[in-house]
Amino acid sequence: MSKQIRKLVVHCKDARSVWLELQERFSQTNTVNLFNIETAIHECVQEGNSVTSFFTNLKALWDEKDALCTSTPCTCAAATEAATALETQRTMKFLMGLNDDYAAVRSTIIGIDPLPTLNKAYAMERNNRVWNDKRGSALDTVIAAMSRVQEFRSVTLINSSRSALKIQKWKPPPAWTFKINVDGSFINHNSCGSTGFVVRDFLGGFIAGGGMSFAGILSTEHMELMACKHAILFAVTNHFVPAMIETDAQVVAQQLLQQSAFNLSALGRIYDEVRILLHNHPTIKVQYVRRTANIVAHVMASNSKQFSSETFYFSVPSFLQTAVAAEIVQV
Repeated sequence: MSKQIRKLVVHCKDARSVWLELQERFSQTNTVNLFNIETAIHECVQEGNSVTSFFTNLKALWDEKDALCTSTPCTCAAATEAATALETQRTMKFLMGLNDDYAAVRSTIIGIDPLPTLNKAYAMERNNRVWNDKRGSALDTVIAAMSRVQEFRSVTLINSSRSALKIQKWKPPPAWTFKINVDGSFINHNSCGSTGFVVRDFLGGFIAGGGMSFAGILSTEHMELMACKHAILFAVTNHFVPAMIETDAQVVAQQLLQQSAFNLSALGRIYDEVRILLHNHPTIKVQYVRRTANIVAHVMASNSKQFSSETFYFSVPSFLQTAVAAEIVQV
């Protein structure tokens, strides 16, 4: 103990008095530090940083706060509830600090019950490749490339057998039934996408079509699922029933056909909404077709990237005439 500090406690009668005196005089430093850390946590947002950098900075501040706020461990029943409440508060802070580009995934995570822990919420966003990290490392680039390859395989489920080499062509639906081809287009680097759908009758005639662009999209599967949802809503609203919805995303078609399936993915809530739509309108069916039988919807989705709001056509648009004419010839 230095001479200056010794002068402060020379009047104390015992060790406990010395400790209390020193604690009262010098514990204020922790209070000031704690105030500064709380302020930094409150002001910590993503802004121009990557999500990884934002998460790391926020986690470091919380670790520093925990080091200052030491307390006797509690073993009562309320300890678990208190720890859960603290974890929920930190997850909320992390989600609130993200840029608006991640509004979609933020809404998805908030909708999960119970709310994921901070580390799980971070992992969910990273696994869904929702980053817009312009300062990404070489490892991040490799992970992104591997994710895109895996995503392509999971959505298209390419069959390596010889039967998969056969070119599937578009076919008109049964008499007095509408066929609605749907497709989703996803741009990974900015998490944007667009949907497209084309309605035709049993004679192959163009009835209607439409599409729109989206921001904050998680994956190709997300965009394909949204394409199915919007096509079903359009068919119901305009009484284009009975109808066959055709998508070239086999994973989406399989999930929608499994009525009793419980989807725990980030897209689970949207899958549930589409299943409810199909349940309430049993004359609308969803089935999988290969891309070669879904060309018109693909062209429509690609062209819809330029539209900020939903756009509809009730006659064949010029950019779609060649694709529609080619499939009529095939029929």
